[in-house]
Amino acid sequence: MKWRKYSYLGVYASRLEKKRMRRKKIILWGFIVVDILIGIYVGIFDLVNTEQIIKGRITPKEELIIEEGFVTSWKYVYRTGGKHRKSEEYFSIGLDNGKIYKIYSYGIKAFEQEKFEALGMGSFVTLLVDENKGYEGRERIEVAEISSGDTYFLKYEDYIYQKQQEKKFLSKIKWLSAILVPLALVWWPLIFIFIVWKQKRKGHYTKKKFYLKD
Repeated sequence: MKWRKYSYLGVYASRLEKKRMRRKKIILWGFIVVDILIGIYVGIFDLVNTEQIIKGRITPKEELIIEEGFVTSWKYVYRTGGKHRKSEEYFSIGLDNGKIYKIYSYGIKAFEQEKFEALGMGSFVTLLVDENKGYEGRERIEVAEISSGDTYFLKYEDYIYQKQQEKKFLSKIKWLSAILVPLALVWWPLIFIFIVWKQKRKGHYTKKKFYLKD
């Protein structure tokens, strides 16, 4: 009787262990599938976003908004990316109308910052503001030109040149980026799947050899 009792307990414990292992496998494979789906989504999103920038219509000079006023503040900001935020770079200019205007990435490359800062606070400036209405899904208001009288700190032509350079660069790397960005998320599940597949394949060949010996 005791032997049977221990036998039943052993079978029951074995079944429990199998259920636990099955549950762990389901959770693991579920997590892997979700991770791969997220990676695919990120890749598609990145490709669509890049395509929108490439095909985006650059705003003609006559459609830019003219803003004028006296300079009340300025600030250069550069932040590297982190876990919960993207990297960002911009130069902000405050005018006496209470508004803050920003120059972003490619505008900064053509912006003569030192020359502007030498002009001093309280100087009267004219800004041409781009609302980027020709870019689907990219609603960003930025400065396209800055001048004070006959002095230019950022010319519209230089701003446009930088935008065109960005389009050319993104056209070259869009497919590479669409592949590498999701791979950064799904590399470990793919390696895990490859290892599991190799182990099963190895086990299959071992069984085959064993049967051949018999």
